[in-house]
Amino acid sequence: MTVLRIKGLKRYRVKGCWYAYHRKSGTRLKSEFGTAEFIAELAELERKLKKAAALPGTLGKLFASYRASAAYTDLASATKQGYSRMINLLKPLDEMPLVGKREFLRTFCF
Repeated sequence: MTVLRIKGLKRYRVKGCWYAYHRKSGTRLKSEFGTAEFIAELAELERKLKKAAALPGTLGKLFASYRASAAYTDLASATKQGYSRMINLLKPLDEMPLVGKREFLRTFCF
C-alpha cells in the first residue's frame, strides 16, 4: 500500500468516508482521492489561486512597481503596513488599465 501525501490538503474521515479539502481555499474536492480526476481538480484550484503577474499598464503593475521602489522600501514599517493595507483594499482593481497615461502626467507635471 502506497501512502500519498499532498501538501496543502487536509483529509477527514467521517462515518467511514474520506473527504479532502484544499487548505487555502477551504474547498472540498469532490473526486475520489488519488484518482486522475482528483489531481486535475486540485491542479485547477491551485491554478486559480496562483497569483498572476501584473500586466503592464494596469493599476496592479503600478502598485507592484511602487512596492519595489526605493521610495517605498525606505518608509517606516508602520507606514508601509498602512500603505499595504490600502493597496490590498484596492486589489480587485488590479486589472484596471491606466488610460491616457500621457494626459494624466500632463495634468500633474508642469
